[in-house]
Amino acid sequence: MTCNFNADTPSPSDATFSFASLFAPQTLTVNRTGQRIEGELRGISISHIILGLEALPSASWVTNGIKPDSTTPPWACRVIGPVEPGDRLAIGTAIERQDDPLDFELRADLLLRSQSGSVRYICRSHETLLDIAGLLLQQHAAQALSSAVANVPLPEAGVVDAVLGDKGLSLRSIETDVFPSFLDIGIADAVQEAAPATRSVIFDRVTSAWHTG
Repeated sequence: MTCNFNADTPSPSDATFSFASLFAPQTLTVNRTGQRIEGELRGISISHIILGLEALPSASWVTNGIKPDSTTPPWACRVIGPVEPGDRLAIGTAIERQDDPLDFELRADLLLRSQSGSVRYICRSHETLLDIAGLLLQQHAAQALSSAVANVPLPEAGVVDAVLGDKGLSLRSIETDVFPSFLDIGIADAVQEAAPATRSVIFDRVTSAWHTG
């Protein structure tokens, strides 16, 4: 198919972000303590994270009984391996007490909790952190293109690792340029509100490949 747009000029028809979203960032904060990584996510739901991470076949999800494909559960815990009813009860009881199931369930590797419009997370590995950050980038790109998330592939772990700062990342539509053949997504650190972009990632709309800027 032939495109008549100037490849160096953003397409007005692709300006799909609302005015309010220009100033509402999607963010991922990162704090490392010993063997743990924790922080806050804004602009993505627990349901989207669960569905995006379901590719890990050996994992089971424990929630409060709400199915992620129908509505967003208030919390979710990922466990590597099968989960028995007693495990579910122990994890659910701990979370209701505001305790951390990663403290006693060695197979639990990710905890998600909804909190005042954001999602708090705790995980054990840098790889899981990259998976979550990749989901945030995927969703941001899909919103920029007014496309279903499933139509935008996840960025490779190496690409995510290259743009994820020590303290996380922040994505704003005002820092995202939509061109006919690619997206140029500006990325800022998540340590201060409305910080300017200091790095970028490119999503090629022709090849569906991700590249660091």
